[in-house]
Amino acid sequence: GTPFGSVAVLWSICEREPKVFRILLSFPGGISADAAVEKLVPDVEASSCPEIDRILDQIEAFLSGEEIRFSLDRLCLDLCSPFSRRVLLADFAIPRGRVSTYRRIAEHLSSPGAARAVGTALARNPFPLIIPCHRVIRSDGSLGGFRYGLHMKRRLLEMEGAVIQDERHVAVPDFFIRGLAGVKRQNRGQGAGRIDREILNAQLRHWENVFSEAEDMFGLEPSEPARMAAELFQAEGTERILELGAGQGRDSLFFACSGFSVHALDYAEKSTATLMEKARQFDLSARITVIRHDVREPLPFDDETFDACYSHMLYCMAMTTKELENLSSEVRRVLRPRGLNVYTVRHTGDAHFGVGVCRGEGLYETGGFVVHFFSGEKVKRLAKGYDLVGIDEFEEGDLPRKLFRVTMRKR
Repeated sequence: GTPFGSVAVLWSICEREPKVFRILLSFPGGISADAAVEKLVPDVEASSCPEIDRILDQIEAFLSGEEIRFSLDRLCLDLCSPFSRRVLLADFAIPRGRVSTYRRIAEHLSSPGAARAVGTALARNPFPLIIPCHRVIRSDGSLGGFRYGLHMKRRLLEMEGAVIQDERHVAVPDFFIRGLAGVKRQNRGQGAGRIDREILNAQLRHWENVFSEAEDMFGLEPSEPARMAAELFQAEGTERILELGAGQGRDSLFFACSGFSVHALDYAEKSTATLMEKARQFDLSARITVIRHDVREPLPFDDETFDACYSHMLYCMAMTTKELENLSSEVRRVLRPRGLNVYTVRHTGDAHFGVGVCRGEGLYETGGFVVHFFSGEKVKRLAKGYDLVGIDEFEEGDLPRKLFRVTMRKR
């Protein structure tokens, strides 16, 4: 039991792995989760396994007030409609202690008039707590709805640190906003951090436009760094790869075809939609999990989830050095012991370095694109907590672009 009553996890084996298809909570003062299971699936067998036990332990710890990082890995999201899945993934990104609104999530999904549909998708959320639908409220600060009642929703928000005004309202809500312009927060200070965030927001719109105009902007052939990384990963016995900045998925598809399980993250809605469709067309959906995520926020995975991380020019994006350090630390957290982090980045020997509008910290804007150029010293700065295996220079494209291929191993 928990301070909120019993919890039940409905699961089954899918493709030789345990997958959760529903989480049931107890109604305060009403039907328990155990009784709900008997009513919903009367012939179900009570059983468990280490993976499900871990999820139950995490839920119990969460309901006892501990800060828990849940993972999507064991959730059978394929049972949800495409729209509901997008809503749930957007909701999953809301951090503990923060709230968002139905309208803001709708805007984030490029469906500004779909706030009611967002509310419906969250009301049907099969995975409460792991996907925190209790963190979504109305725009006026009122709690909105919750399958297990507003009393429980209010208690959960209070437990997470939200300030409650009265029984039905959050006081001065600090909205976690993921709108069409990217991530924006209230109560941010003035100065360079805000300028950098505005630059990145503009870049998101720019990339959305670019990806909308060309669904195969980079072609279907994998990049040379991906081919080299695959050889390295195969030699290491790697099975699970995290790819950051997956774009339209040419490298993701290659990794999946090479036998790896890939979690592909990108922050542009158009690119993630394109990649999901390609995975379906090539019958690779079982090997590629696509998540829309801004890597400036904590990665949505448990500690030590992946064997390796790969990113091709993600580190070149319009992020501050501090944000890149945080990202490197997050990657280290989700890597298993001795896991590899392989990334490529344009360096200061590139012909475009110093050209265009300087945005500070090695960032230059040319032709609408903001690029972060690395020095060898910056590579070393981001290697905290890793053994730096290699910094290899290579060229790509017609310019040509000059890049580092950086290989780091988690200590």
